[in-house]
Amino acid sequence: MENREFQVPEGIREKLNQINKQFTVFVEELVRDYENKVNDLQQRVEELEQENVELKYKLRQLGNELKNLSEKIASEFLKRAENALEEVEKFNQK
Repeated sequence: MENREFQVPEGIREKLNQINKQFTVFVEELVRDYENKVNDLQQRVEELEQENVELKYKLRQLGNELKNLSEKIASEFLKRAENALEEVEKFNQK
């Protein structure tokens, strides 16, 4: 018995090499597209994080403005209530 290695015919070998090259190109493009998408998403995350910081700052400012406004309203209400009470007391004294 002879020990012979199986030889792949040249035509099939060329087709397999073509398929391998095409598959390699496909995988490289797939990886490149994936990396681009990941980079795009990372950039978007950074933009959203910055926007989040800005919105938190604006929210804090609005909260402070609301607090100041409510204090002014309460102060004005008390002032008007005191004035009304004084008017009632003056009226009752007459």
